[in-house]
Amino acid sequence: MRRRFVWVVSLAALLACGSYLVVANRRGSLRAGVRNLPERTGTAASGFLLRTLRLTGTTSARAFVNIAAPLQEDPESGRDLVLVELATPGSFVKKGALVARLGAQSLRDHAGDLLKTLRQIQAGIAKRQAQQALEWEDLQRTVRAAKADLDKASLAVRSAATPPGVERDLLQLSLDVASARYRELLRRSAVKKEAALAELRILEISEQRYESHRGRHTRDLAGFTIYAPMDGLAEREAIWRDASMGWIEAGDPVRPGQILMKVVDPRTMRLRAFANQADSLNLRPGQKAVIRLDGVPDLRLAGTVSGVGAAAFSSGWGRSDFLRRVAVDIDIDGRDSRVLPDLSASADVTLAETGPTVIVARGALRSEGNETFVTVRSGGQFSTRRVTVGLADNLQTQILSGLAPGEVVRLN
Repeated sequence: MRRRFVWVVSLAALLACGSYLVVANRRGSLRAGVRNLPERTGTAASGFLLRTLRLTGTTSARAFVNIAAPLQEDPESGRDLVLVELATPGSFVKKGALVARLGAQSLRDHAGDLLKTLRQIQAGIAKRQAQQALEWEDLQRTVRAAKADLDKASLAVRSAATPPGVERDLLQLSLDVASARYRELLRRSAVKKEAALAELRILEISEQRYESHRGRHTRDLAGFTIYAPMDGLAEREAIWRDASMGWIEAGDPVRPGQILMKVVDPRTMRLRAFANQADSLNLRPGQKAVIRLDGVPDLRLAGTVSGVGAAAFSSGWGRSDFLRRVAVDIDIDGRDSRVLPDLSASADVTLAETGPTVIVARGALRSEGNETFVTVRSGGQFSTRRVTVGLADNLQTQILSGLAPGEVVRLN
């Protein structure tokens, strides 16, 4: 048992020694190979250097008009708006051309019913005015008769030759009765006149109410047919339909004020892009850009930054709230028929650029404190040289002094 243990220990020691020798031999070979690798070098060149920022977004038009369902002055429940006609998407429409029409038959019938009711009210007013004229004439005839009775009784009292007594008292009583009746009829005439005017005013208010109601619907009907306010390209809007997004089309119910489509001027296209909150500090209106459409890879368009958002906003759903973006508008210079609204695109915005200058790879630079050095090959030997650097991008750096075009430098 003891002899077997000695053999096992000896075998393990031999295996360990063999493994160490193999690993040491491999490490030595790797070190020799590294020492034998050629020096990585680069050459300082003369050229131009650009520092750019890549932004992504979608195209849109600066000049456009939203075509929306009309805001009704007198909306009524149970009378929904239904789109019955819409301009062909992507078509060019002229100013004044029909671009959208909503179903108006129900509202038109209702306006017709209101017109009939209004005419009935007007006829009722005319009829009531005639009736009041007859009633007023009858009342005035009664008043004139009462006035005649009063004058007769007064004359009888004044011309009576009888001494005071029963007969004279009877004449005076007749005069008092005629006077009271006449005053009562005058009072009733005044009350009758006010009541007649009030009754006509009530009917006129009812007429005005129905006329105003019909007028609101008539103005609403005028907005059910929508014409293009400018020349441009027709672009439909997307809506939520059947648990998914889809393009609005004829037959869809719409809400008052809902945007149905846009008429855009294709001569005023721009790229609405978004920049990181840190990158936005380097963006300024007037900076030049090169715009590329994802759907047309070989197309290059010149652009100019026209605006940078004044406020940042959240990056959207599913992203950290502290990640903020800033909107950037880049106007597309010129016009190309392939540039349409809502196309995904990117732009390389030129943040800074140089004239002819010395350029070297960033891997050749070595910083020590506030100074920058390069290792330059001269006569088969490498020497360290201090240089002054300028503009830099992710790959290259401008050398302001200390290095000439064509010199070979060591890459770190």
